[in-house]
Amino acid sequence: MLRTLLASASLVALLSACTDPCIELGEKICECGSVSPTSYDADQCKLRLNKEASIIELSDDDQATCERLLDGCSCEALETAQGKQACGLAVEP
Repeated sequence: MLRTLLASASLVALLSACTDPCIELGEKICECGSVSPTSYDADQCKLRLNKEASIIELSDDDQATCERLLDGCSCEALETAQGKQACGLAVEP
C-alpha cells in the first residue's frame, strides 16, 4: 500500500514537473540529497515539496526565477556556496 502511494505521488510529481519549473527545481534538489534516485528520502522530500506547492501560490516572477535556475543547478553545484546560489538555496553575500 505504501509503495503504491509513493509511486502515485512520484507520478503526480513527475507530471507536475513538466509544467512547473519550481517543482522541477525542487525535485532536482531532492534527488541530490538521496543515495539513489529512487530512495525513500528523495520520495519523502518530493512529497513535502508537492504538499507545499499545493499550499503556496507562486507568482509568474517566481516561476521565471525557477526556470532560470534550472540550468545552473546540479548536485555537484550544491557542494559549493556559489552552486547553492545557482540553485536558489543561498543569496549572494
